[in-house]
Amino acid sequence: MPIIFVGAFAAFGAAGLWAGRAMAQRLFGEERHWAEVLTLTLHLATIFYSLLLALLAVAAYESYSETQRTVSREATTLSVLYRDVSGFSEPTRSTLQQELKDYTHYAVDEAWPEQQRGVVPREGVARTTEFQNTLLAYKPAEGDRALTEAAIAQFNNFADARRDRLDAVTDRLPDLLWAVLTVGILISIALVWFLPVESVKAHLFITVAYAVLSSLVLALVVAMDNPFRGAFSVSSEDFQLLLRTLMASDTRQ
Repeated sequence: MPIIFVGAFAAFGAAGLWAGRAMAQRLFGEERHWAEVLTLTLHLATIFYSLLLALLAVAAYESYSETQRTVSREATTLSVLYRDVSGFSEPTRSTLQQELKDYTHYAVDEAWPEQQRGVVPREGVARTTEFQNTLLAYKPAEGDRALTEAAIAQFNNFADARRDRLDAVTDRLPDLLWAVLTVGILISIALVWFLPVESVKAHLFITVAYAVLSSLVLALVVAMDNPFRGAFSVSSEDFQLLLRTLMASDTRQ
């Protein structure tokens, strides 16, 4: 996908070069200092869009990193919660552990594919509520109250992390901003067409190189714009690791 994206901008630059060279003489033929003016304009446009793209790339990466931390936090709270309820008496212990296992399987097998399509998963609400009801209905012995309170506190942490993850599913840059960025880069590439370069091959090389450099950063921002979509996305590895290790077998039977 990034190769196609960058290639499209490079093709646009190369395709418009010949028309741009012909138009340059008609548009600026009588202007004595048009080359200097055009170079200055291109220089200013390049600086402006480079700074804008750099800021957006940093913002997109920070959003991606924050979502990674959120997913890791949710998986960690699940792990701690699973260990906490292992101290409960039967049959509540097995019921709660199974519900946590089912939720984790659901997150990996169903929720993540939905997130990768940009859809906020809904079924997790019922699963979370079911676990909450079971947890709150548990009547601990006098000496187990501290463990029960710890489990309830951990459940609240889990619910917060889960909500933050779901919020990140639809987190993306506004369409208007994408339109401004795309049009701005296309105009900057078009300005390169009018540079006074005698050699067509050299002019083609400069145009394509400028188009590739401009679109590479934009492609990076696109790849990280939504943390759960595309090849460069947050995976469910933390949840899968839980299923392969802690939840793979019960140590207390």
